[in-house]
Amino acid sequence: MINLSTDVKFISGVGEIKSNLLKSTFNIYTVEDLLLFAPYKYIDKSKILKIAEAAQQIGNNVLIIGIVSNVSIQGTGSKKRMIAILNDGSGRVELLWFQGFSYLKKFIVPNSEYRVYGRLTKFSNTLSISHPEIEFIADGNYNALGIEPIYNSSQTLKNNKFDSKAIAKIIKTVFEKLNKEQVVDMIPDYVRSKFDIIHRYEAFKNLHQPSDLSQTQKARLRFKFEEFFTSQTELLLAKSELRMATKGIKFDTSGELLKTFYKEYIPFELTNAQKRVVREIYDDLKSGYRMSRLLQGDVGSGKSMVAFISMLIAIGNGYQTAYMAPTEILAQQQYASFLKFANQLGLEIRLLTGSTKTADRKSIANSLVTGKIDIIVGTHALLEDWVSIPKPGLVIIDEQHKFGVAQRARLQDKKSEVNVSPHILVMTATPIPRTLYMTQFGDLDVSVIDELPPGRQPITTTHIFDNQKIKMYDFISKELKKGRQMYVVYPLIEESEVADYASLMQGYDEISQRFPAPENQISIVHGRLKPEEKESEMQRFKKGNTNILVSTTVIEVGVDVPNATIMIIESANKFGLAQLHQLRGRVGRGSGKSYCFLVTERDLNEIAKRRISAMVQTQDGFELSNIDLEIRGPGDRQGTRQSGKVLFRFADIVNDKAILEAVRKIVVKIIDHDPDLSKPINKPLKDYILNERKSKTDWTKVS
Repeated sequence: MINLSTDVKFISGVGEIKSNLLKSTFNIYTVEDLLLFAPYKYIDKSKILKIAEAAQQIGNNVLIIGIVSNVSIQGTGSKKRMIAILNDGSGRVELLWFQGFSYLKKFIVPNSEYRVYGRLTKFSNTLSISHPEIEFIADGNYNALGIEPIYNSSQTLKNNKFDSKAIAKIIKTVFEKLNKEQVVDMIPDYVRSKFDIIHRYEAFKNLHQPSDLSQTQKARLRFKFEEFFTSQTELLLAKSELRMATKGIKFDTSGELLKTFYKEYIPFELTNAQKRVVREIYDDLKSGYRMSRLLQGDVGSGKSMVAFISMLIAIGNGYQTAYMAPTEILAQQQYASFLKFANQLGLEIRLLTGSTKTADRKSIANSLVTGKIDIIVGTHALLEDWVSIPKPGLVIIDEQHKFGVAQRARLQDKKSEVNVSPHILVMTATPIPRTLYMTQFGDLDVSVIDELPPGRQPITTTHIFDNQKIKMYDFISKELKKGRQMYVVYPLIEESEVADYASLMQGYDEISQRFPAPENQISIVHGRLKPEEKESEMQRFKKGNTNILVSTTVIEVGVDVPNATIMIIESANKFGLAQLHQLRGRVGRGSGKSYCFLVTERDLNEIAKRRISAMVQTQDGFELSNIDLEIRGPGDRQGTRQSGKVLFRFADIVNDKAILEAVRKIVVKIIDHDPDLSKPINKPLKDYILNERKSKTDWTKVS
């Protein structure tokens, strides 16, 4: 007997060599893997047509039965062909072959009956099928052939006589040994009944051996539901387990520090969205459970202020806070914005990056250990072993998607002196579609700042072709004469760094000639500069000493210059939609009217056209994120891979979002009523999740 966990090499007809091919080519290791290897299409051979009926199906594949006669080989050289006539009494069809004559002459016996399948064509009133599938009818078996599954194969598999038909044959062997009782269904009966989902065994059968094509749709619906159901259960169960197992620091009060900040120093009235998010965060901080929350908001929505307020709550309760940014520029930017308020409130704040000098590192290490530092802002340097934070109450990770999962795990594992993990707030300025954060961040609570502060100017976005730049430059000259500043951004692709650097410098020369000194002063920032050189150039631009900044994408996040009102993105088709939106967000941050020019060549592929069109039509980051999801696909949450497709075989979070929404609701109810899946009715589901965890590194407990 076999079961779902049986190694494929033990299936009759497979063996060691073919099983190794299945494993290396398609990651098929077990019977379950094999049964989840879906056909990519089906050939419908379930209906036998009379030739007279088939004559109405020109251009389609047809299945007919008749007597073969007049077998002959005609022509010479490249025009040589074998012809046979098939007749069923209602009409006749010419069967044509252009090779394999010696075998066919032995196989095809004149005046015998054959079952024939192929694409029917018509020329000069003659019906014909070229290179048909042909089968001798023995013992009066006139049955149709049913639905034939067609599987992906590879040349290596085919060379080992392991094509689609061979795969279908071993799957047939599996079903001869496997019965319904051996297939435990992880979806409880009451859930299947509620959503009219078939049993897992039936789904396997319908996927590979359907009696009609409607059964394949039921099977695929089942497996889409299953993938969403198990992944959502895994995420929410991890969240439930973490909540029950991890002691959280309970902040009993919002603190006098926060009240003082609100009363005396806050520079503007918070938006309603910011106030709502602050309440959500504070509810977590005082709950007694560790917060694991994702804060998302569009460019300029005020996430940094929410982060600072959250840190004040932690500090007001006697704890230290850490803020990790992905780049030195962003870390320095946030440090500068927090420093002003920290000084007003008498708080100690320090900056730690890769370029921090050794003497300063020693000073920071001592101040952290003694508890003198209230806020430590930094980059990956915060992950180094020598960085010890004795009382971390809150860790904030900005632009969290730019860090690997393992990196985030190291930072949040810097536990306090009482061995309690800090609260975690991860932030992103890239709006995430609901379906994506349900599948990739479903174990986090999510807060959304969906409102921009009043006074933010809309940005006029224009698509410009290379040969239209003169008009663009004429317009920009007038804006610069008004005292405005401008960014010019070039792509930097790692695979062609040398070429990109040359392109950047060529662009710099073009801008220098078009906007000459002394009226204009230009800064340049790129990856070859040392950190201190980058910072110097950025500071010159921020202070207004230069009015043009020529740069690569290092200014994608973290640069805040309210007087900068013009953004030129060269070769805009080389950027992703999220990146274009982030770059555009560097302007429109002050009171002046702002403009973004997307410069491309004329010959664009369809994906680039769609991105550019979306950028011109909307500034809504959430709308753009949905379009971006459709174009790029989601990332792989459970692994450390940060881009590409989520590893669903059947489900698609863009096209199947209604299924995902329904699954999410039922799984939330299941976990609410059975937080550790200990009830007997949920045992198969829990066993499945535990087995899945054994097969991979478990990153689910990492925010």
